[in-house]
Amino acid sequence: MQKLTVLLMALGLFLYGCCGPITPETQDCSDGTPSGSCASSPPLYCSDGELIQKASLCGCGAGYDVLGDSCMPHVDKCDDGTLYNLCAKTKPKYCDNGVLIDNASICGCPAGQGPNGSICSIMPPINYSTIYENTEPYYGEYCDKINPYDLSVRQAAADAIRNDSGAYSITQLFDIYDWVKANIMYQNVPLGGIPYPASETLVTKSGDCKNQAVLMVSMIRAISGIAKVVADPDCRHAYTIVRIGPPGMDMSPFTQAVARHYNPDITINYITAENGTWVIFDPAGGRYPGNTLPECSAGNRTVYFMTSCLDCANQYPNKPYTFGNSCYSKCPSGTITANQHACTSCREGYHSCDNECVSCTPGRYLGVDCMCYESCPYGTIAADDYTCKACQPGYQSCDNQCLRCPPGDYLGADCMCYRY
Repeated sequence: MQKLTVLLMALGLFLYGCCGPITPETQDCSDGTPSGSCASSPPLYCSDGELIQKASLCGCGAGYDVLGDSCMPHVDKCDDGTLYNLCAKTKPKYCDNGVLIDNASICGCPAGQGPNGSICSIMPPINYSTIYENTEPYYGEYCDKINPYDLSVRQAAADAIRNDSGAYSITQLFDIYDWVKANIMYQNVPLGGIPYPASETLVTKSGDCKNQAVLMVSMIRAISGIAKVVADPDCRHAYTIVRIGPPGMDMSPFTQAVARHYNPDITINYITAENGTWVIFDPAGGRYPGNTLPECSAGNRTVYFMTSCLDCANQYPNKPYTFGNSCYSKCPSGTITANQHACTSCREGYHSCDNECVSCTPGRYLGVDCMCYESCPYGTIAADDYTCKACQPGYQSCDNQCLRCPPGDYLGADCMCYRY
């Protein structure tokens, strides 16, 4: 057995040394292309008798481009890969027959910029020609409807930001904007007229632009934001503005936040006024924060800003009236009550008297009894504004002065004191 094994091994070595290993023969393809070669019709390649596509090695014919090992019809593109007559990923670039050009009107602009002809530029703030702060004819109708202290308003604000609780943030502003758009049905009512209190809009779940603006300011104030209602009679609209920072601030972070949350193709409407940068929040006429009606986006208009007049009443019960930035127990001289919480100035040429604005003919004096006189009656003196001021108790008027004599003396016609 051992001899047989040795014999077979010797025979194997002999045969291998004589003939070597047996290799398979390669086969040409049917069109005559040798195996391992490209055919005359790219991208075909002969692989041991089989024609396969191998564009990466054999290329493609005229009018086709290589795509891996396959060929696809040639498509005209610009250098960045944008197809002809389409917008590039980088706004406002447009592929115009192989050349990238600016075309903002078709392709739009990056976040925070707007079209300026064919190019894009950062949008400037809206510049109003005149801003009236807390004045009539709107202040008395709006200010006591803006109520961040109402429990239902605070509950609505808490519900709106329930997924973004914590410190006051831009995201919370977006939450309130979205909540008002989703929960308050728009009703078209003229700008004139008295708005609902914020709490009533929550009950009816409906309101026009001014009612939505009043509610939004109330909710934003309830979470420590700074916001005001804007009455814009030139475009017959009302909306909210929210202070997001100082004047001249970089708007890029805010616009990028809006773009991420809403739409990458946006233009932000904002205002630089009152030592701040204010963004328009318009749920009735806009599609996202910073957007409003086109007719309200132009400058050189007269607008009215309104804040709440309920702060004094909630902070100082004995001084419930608001005028300017101060609180009063009653409305100061030159003003009358706009409502039970606010004072409003009399217009030029008028004086306040018994909570009415009264005017006398030129040269006549308004007395403390709200009557007009040629000269101020006894016991009063004339002020520079043609009003009469009463002397304090114990004093008498003489030569437009309030004078008092010592006990036992009397005041003479010459304004001197004499002993009885």
